[in-house]
Amino acid sequence: MKNKTKLITAGAVGGGVVLLGMMWRFVRPERKILEKLKIRVDAKGNGNYGSSRTPPYNEHKGIDLIVSPGDKVYAPFSGTAVFLNTVYPNSKATYQGIKIFTDDGKLEVDILYIIPTVKTNDIVKKGQLIGYAQDISIAHSSGMLPHIHVEHKDRATNKFIDPTNYYFQNKATQTASMGESENENPSFT
Repeated sequence: MKNKTKLITAGAVGGGVVLLGMMWRFVRPERKILEKLKIRVDAKGNGNYGSSRTPPYNEHKGIDLIVSPGDKVYAPFSGTAVFLNTVYPNSKATYQGIKIFTDDGKLEVDILYIIPTVKTNDIVKKGQLIGYAQDISIAHSSGMLPHIHVEHKDRATNKFIDPTNYYFQNKATQTASMGESENENPSFT
């Protein structure tokens, strides 16, 4: 992230106010994982955490965020990346992803269906470009919207955590009926 500092000087003749030497610090806001956040809900299913799945999975352990193939995907946390070579080995297409072990050691974050721009053991910073979205609909037919899959796992308990509140400020706005609702302001804490 770049920080820019500007020196503002102003003056006026006569009775006006003079402002001299005030420092203004501008910090570029953090990038989101995607430019727009929408949870996938389509003819093939629901991309919300905990949604039902067919065995052996039974329950969705992450969230599916709608993308257009080729969209830039950014790191939601700082940490160490691990490249996930093949997500669906018997698929019509090769799908990849990455795992980020967060700097604080608490979380393992999987981001699937991306072409990674980082390699195993690369240090990534929150907001850094980590890959480009793939078209998962090739494996599942045109009834499934292209999306990335994001999982959070607590490393101490080895249990999945609902990542919804991390990416969306208001859980009521998370579900996108056929992908129409969105939240432009996810909370990054």
